[in-house]
Amino acid sequence: VGKQIAAMIAALDGIDLLVFTGGIGENDAMVRAAICGHLSWIGVNLDEVRNQSASQLINADSSRCIVRVIASQEDEQIARHTFALATEVTRSQGDSSDPRNMTTAKDVLWQH
Repeated sequence: VGKQIAAMIAALDGIDLLVFTGGIGENDAMVRAAICGHLSWIGVNLDEVRNQSASQLINADSSRCIVRVIASQEDEQIARHTFALATEVTRSQGDSSDPRNMTTAKDVLWQH
């Protein structure tokens, strides 16, 4: 992972902010430390106490790059997409006041 991030940093010509999110990024201090250890050559440094507590800001004060842990809220985004999809398909079915023209969430997901 560290090599992939380093490749992206090189392609972007630098980095200002590194964000860890998702199950592992939010909950595994050892993984975050290992990844950032591979990025020390560009000045990414973690504060061990902050990293262990998974506070939002986990970089050391001496770090050239801000490092954050941010909750992903994947379930909210999935719910938004599902609602939008269900609304779109239901509207395309015609008269939504007639229950015979309504589709279930299962029908919506199987149609796409």
